[in-house]
Amino acid sequence: MMRREIIIILLLFTIISVNCDRDLDEYCLNLKQAMATNDNVTIGDIVKRFIDRMISAQYTESNMYRLADAISSNCSISTAVLCFDCIQTLPSQSEIHIKLSSSGSMIEKVIDISYNTNNKMVVQNVH
Repeated sequence: MMRREIIIILLLFTIISVNCDRDLDEYCLNLKQAMATNDNVTIGDIVKRFIDRMISAQYTESNMYRLADAISSNCSISTAVLCFDCIQTLPSQSEIHIKLSSSGSMIEKVIDISYNTNNKMVVQNVH
């Protein structure tokens, strides 16, 4: 009986893991397509999904680097945190630079990240 339960748990874990990988693959494909078509709204939506997947989405410098790394490592897109909490607006903002080579040309975007009342990262703008 115990063996059957372990097998079921392992199967469920495998199914969940495969679905998570598929979600990431879809996010990355959509992100690259949105960058190629200059669809800033979709880029922002996908970055928000990456934020939602983070263990902690608190607006901290280390989480900003984790977000950039998650996008870069999962999507094979070059990313860099340009600055943390450096744009003196209300609320203040940080910037992540993303770069993708597509059809022989380089596509670059800057994502402005800010925070909400719970200090959770939110996408403010894409340009």
